[in-house]
Amino acid sequence: MSLKGVGILVLLIASLASARFSQFISINPSNMNDQKNVSVQVKKKGADYIVQVSEINQSDGWLVQTQRPLTIDEQNFRNLIWKNQFDSVEVLSKKKVYPHHNKVVDRSGKVRKNELELVINESVIKSSYLYFDNEKEVQDGGYYYTIDLPQFVKVAQ
Repeated sequence: MSLKGVGILVLLIASLASARFSQFISINPSNMNDQKNVSVQVKKKGADYIVQVSEINQSDGWLVQTQRPLTIDEQNFRNLIWKNQFDSVEVLSKKKVYPHHNKVVDRSGKVRKNELELVINESVIKSSYLYFDNEKEVQDGGYYYTIDLPQFVKVAQ
């Protein structure tokens, strides 16, 4: 095999490896215990819900509000974030709520990394999702995921 052929083969294998290790997950109350790196708590407080997420991977996070609750397949917002394409889902808004370099300092002065807390109104949360991914395409694989807030709301009520 020529040197050029070996180079093409290496590039092909590297491309397939990246695609193989990149996986989308929708996190909900029934599978959260299987997700060792993410913890989600949703608590009702008056007309609002307090959403706490910890152990977030090295990703950015967006709050995406849609017109209706979505199926798991519809919750993959990668095209929305990377290409600003809305596919077939009617997205009402997307807002970056978590930069991957986020640090929280609690009252005792302890730095807590990889945590997010949001207050979301009841009228908004029932069709909203937290989406964690890289802001642009990367070739390192890994997980990208949505936290299915409507499913957590059903459990919190």
